[in-house]
Amino acid sequence: MPKNKFQDVIYTIIMASVMVYGMVAYNIVLNTGSMQNWVFLAVFHEWPIMTVIAILLELVFVGKLAMKVAFRLVNPARSQPDQHYACHLGCIRMADVPVHELLCHPAVQGQP
Repeated sequence: MPKNKFQDVIYTIIMASVMVYGMVAYNIVLNTGSMQNWVFLAVFHEWPIMTVIAILLELVFVGKLAMKVAFRLVNPARSQPDQHYACHLGCIRMADVPVHELLCHPAVQGQP
């Protein structure tokens, strides 16, 4: 778990970048109907802007919400650090993925 704001920002950049890469690849596969080698390079067309949006969403909104939910589910004083870390990570993804799909995917794809 990040111990200060700098570590939190670096952690967020790494996690959001990996998550967005996977989500964009998944969306391209859904739109084209096939999983081929060119998909892994096509991701980089949308990846930069989607990553910036995901990082901003996570730092401003989702991170604080996920921390509150994680502290309600797992008490850090009575649980192992790994359990709290896994719960926090799961809460971030459960909040971040739907927000990202609702806001970013239609904007980039031009869908209503």
